[in-house]
Amino acid sequence: MQTTTIYLLRHGKVNGPAALYGQTDIGVTNEVNMKILTELNQLQKNLINKINQVITSPLQRCCNLAHQFAKDNHLPIKVVDNFQEMNFGQLDGISFDDIRDSENSEKTWQQLEDFWHAPDLSPLPQAELLSSFYNRVERSWCELLTSHTGKNILLVCHGGVIRMLLALLLDIDYRNKTLFSQLTIKNSSITLVKNLTNISSSAFPASQHSNVITISTPLKAVSQTPEEFE
Repeated sequence: MQTTTIYLLRHGKVNGPAALYGQTDIGVTNEVNMKILTELNQLQKNLINKINQVITSPLQRCCNLAHQFAKDNHLPIKVVDNFQEMNFGQLDGISFDDIRDSENSEKTWQQLEDFWHAPDLSPLPQAELLSSFYNRVERSWCELLTSHTGKNILLVCHGGVIRMLLALLLDIDYRNKTLFSQLTIKNSSITLVKNLTNISSSAFPASQHSNVITISTPLKAVSQTPEEFE
């Protein structure tokens, strides 16, 4: 039996007005990232089973922090495009204030309302389909588990990506609107997953299953008492 531990870290609060930030490459301030980095390094110091692989979304709100943590701890890092946030099309990166002040504000707000209530049936204009988003995240998750079996991984990514992974791991329909309307994945929070793999033998094929240990737990809580989560 081999255990793969994955710390899913949502990036810090972005430096911009309230908006749907999907693949718009907005950053996080150095001050915010340094606070997160301090907690991450504390976590690494306190862990018995140290993080030994870093994986990140290519968007700067994730990868800037991930690269610095990997550098500080002399760890290998891999950038995976499929762990980017969902592409929200024409509304990606447009502030809610600008939407409110636009000529088509009523129509646009209705599109947003419809999306949150049925994201699979009411895609935003020119946006990525929810099914495409889920499929690419699932594909790269399976590749991660295959390529890094037995490792302790920090995956720096996005709230939407973590929602899709929880749908996969907990056998929830990814089209379920409550994943978006009722499940909050906080900035700089940890969702911890342990994947258990039985190595194949002549008598039994390989098998695996995942346990979700904690969801959207503040990084500070995990870094200070990691033994409660390991």
